[in-house]
Amino acid sequence: MKVYIIIVAELLICTALTGTQGFIPLSRDENKDQIFVQGNWYNKDGTTNKGDTVAPLTQISAQLTFQQCMHHGMNGCNETWSQRCWVNKQYWSPGNPIFIGLAGEWNAENDINGYYWYNYANKYKAMLVVLEHRFYGQSFPVNNPAVSDSWLMTSQLALADAAHFIDTYGGNLAAWMKLKYPNHVKTAVSSSGPVEAIYDFPGYTRTVSEVIQQTDAKCYDYLYNTFGCMEAFVNGNRRSCGPYRTFKDLKAALRFCLDVDPNGNTLTRQAMFLYLAYEPWAANAGGSKASSSCQKLRESSGTDRIQFYGNFMQSSGLNGGTLEDQGAFLKTPEAWQTGAAGWAWQTCNEFGYFMSSDPVLGTFGRNTFSSDVYGSKCQRQFGDNYTREYVEGQVANTNAYYGGKNIQSKCVIFVHGTWDPWHSQGVTMPTGYNTVVVVPAKFARAEHCADLGNPTSSAMSTAQETISFQLGQYLNDPNC
Repeated sequence: MKVYIIIVAELLICTALTGTQGFIPLSRDENKDQIFVQGNWYNKDGTTNKGDTVAPLTQISAQLTFQQCMHHGMNGCNETWSQRCWVNKQYWSPGNPIFIGLAGEWNAENDINGYYWYNYANKYKAMLVVLEHRFYGQSFPVNNPAVSDSWLMTSQLALADAAHFIDTYGGNLAAWMKLKYPNHVKTAVSSSGPVEAIYDFPGYTRTVSEVIQQTDAKCYDYLYNTFGCMEAFVNGNRRSCGPYRTFKDLKAALRFCLDVDPNGNTLTRQAMFLYLAYEPWAANAGGSKASSSCQKLRESSGTDRIQFYGNFMQSSGLNGGTLEDQGAFLKTPEAWQTGAAGWAWQTCNEFGYFMSSDPVLGTFGRNTFSSDVYGSKCQRQFGDNYTREYVEGQVANTNAYYGGKNIQSKCVIFVHGTWDPWHSQGVTMPTGYNTVVVVPAKFARAEHCADLGNPTSSAMSTAQETISFQLGQYLNDPNC
């Protein structure tokens, strides 16, 4: 029997909801200087979110380094580098499974000490192993990485790293690993994996909107009407937002102090709307974010809805941010330390996931910001060749290689929560010889990677029981 399992692996940040601390914040921390890059929040000083709270390694949890291949080319493994990994043999005995966690775009230092997978390991007497992703945490193939080294950072090389690690040592990455290396892996659990790459991604905004609507209907109505009046205003209806007649006055009331070209649907105007929408509301843990922001919104003041929202932004410590700010940060050593630079490269080179306003619900306007706000950074960061057409081609190549939502793997357990803003890009309907577990938000705070933490509702407990049961089925299935 094959004994390898890839579990707890995907390409977007999963934070354990146990006693350990997340490595990248799921929501903005108002006490820190942070920047939002493609769905994740990063500390601009280069630190990770865990601070000094990493649980100490015990006698049963050891950190190791593994000599990993640089290129995985036809010429063998001529060049190597030190990749971090962790091993926990607390429950394991020879002949039992090995559960391998493939970390994504974060520092994996504490993954071995957290997550609900301990319960699965206890049940199946499995060894736990975590492999840190190249170019994240402290697993860098090169010293002082720069844009010129980015060609060494692809999901295909990350999968080859895992395959080489498995051969030697005995979310998306989980599903793709089972697809591309079926003889190395018995089964896989993909938690919140958005396996279908996409350039224009309004689905993230739509789910954020749905979470706000289900959390606080009055708060949602206020946002819908406020952004609706602002969208009408910039499109020519100068009487849609009360006393304001010029864009300059509107911007002043919003306390947005950066330069904006209001003449048409310009990139700077779109960036302003994205900032007004995403800085206070976007979060992978959307429920708690919606609750806290709606409460702060109720505590705001102003003579009209625009001034009210501007004061809310200011009281939240938000006074404007530019594309140049993000671009400058991504060129710093701190951006590589936190993983922000690496994640920006992967989105431009493979995945897209560029957020845009949602034309269906229109909570933050129906056409207030496009995917080009984020997509345009690719050319600024990585060169003139990274036009929209080129990046769209790279996204198409990724889907052609892995299959998108029509992934042709088998014995994969896909897990999603309907409050996860990434779930629209994941496998949420049964496909082939796989299992799908969808946790509805109606019964649980089914947010990003929530199945990795201790259950907070009966629905989540049921989902985790299903995952545990299906692991056992696949472990004993000769077709896997």
